[in-house]
Order: sequence, then C-alpha cells, then structure tokens
Amino acid sequence: MKKPERFSTGGMFGGVLGIVTVAGVLMIGALESSGAFPVWGYPAGVLAIAIIWVVLMRPTLVLGEREVELRNMFHSRWVPYVAITEVTVKQVTTIRTADAKYVASGFGRSRRNIRRDESKRVEERPADPSVGWLVEQKLQRRIEDAQYALGEVGEIRHAWAWPEIVALVVATVATLATVLLA
Repeated sequence: MKKPERFSTGGMFGGVLGIVTVAGVLMIGALESSGAFPVWGYPAGVLAIAIIWVVLMRPTLVLGEREVELRNMFHSRWVPYVAITEVTVKQVTTIRTADAKYVASGFGRSRRNIRRDESKRVEERPADPSVGWLVEQKLQRRIEDAQYALGEVGEIRHAWAWPEIVALVVATVATLATVLLA
C-alpha cells in the first residue's frame, strides 16, 4: 500500500509561523503578572489560531492509492480515480466526473507558472515544469491506470470538517461574549 501524497500551495510555512506567534502572545499574556493582557485576548487568540488553521493549513490535495481527497476549508471530498473524467490544475485544482465538478482550493498554480509552463513547452512537456504541472500529470497517470484496471468505481464521499467548524463557532462566541461582558 502506497503512502498518500499531500500537496498544498504555500500556506504551511505561514500557517505554522502564525500559530506559533499567536500561541507565543497568549503565553506571554498568561505569564504577565500586571494583568494588562485583556481577558478577551485569550478567546480571540484561539479564534486566530483556528482561522489560520482553516485558511492556510487545512486545504490540501491528497493523492491516495485509489482516490484523490480534495480537502477544503470546511469539508473534504474523496473522488475515486476511476470516476474522474477530467482534471486541471490552474489557480485551483478542478476535477470533473460524469455527474459534477469538484474544486480543491488547497493546491494550484500561479498565473505566472501557468504562463511559464505554456511558453516553455517542448513537445508535450515544459522545459522546466512547475510543481502544479507535475501534479496534474501524476493525477492524469493515476486516472488512466485506474481506468485500465479492473474493479468497481466506488462512490464519491463527502464529509464536513466538524472539529474546525465547532472550533471556529465556539471561539467566535467566546470572543464576542468576553468582549461584550468586559
């Protein structure tokens, strides 16, 4: 069994840096003895961490053995390779099936990379391809391999990101309550 391959566009470093920074501010506020750190700062910090996680770190494209996972901010969708009819990696990754179109916001190419890949094309392959172009080709190969292999199509699954949704709602309510009561 192959290990799933994860791809995301540029949010990991900024996300980790943001979470560490906010956590550091919360720790300094908790250790400060003068009491100058506002009470509403704690739930606001937790809200900031939740937003950073949801926006920068959660969106990802995961290539599994039999299916691709499109992990967006508030939900995930698993699409079997056999069901995919078309895939494009532009600013976002778009996957089409016979019934619908699905978008993965976690992985894409910049307009500059798209233009560069098109202008440096030698036969079918760019001279110095971007990561987005390489991932699109990898997806194409997996789709073709799945169509030649015998097996059932499987169903497209969907799941809400309940931990993230609950964390955002609770942190928002706690922040508003402490701001209004302070």
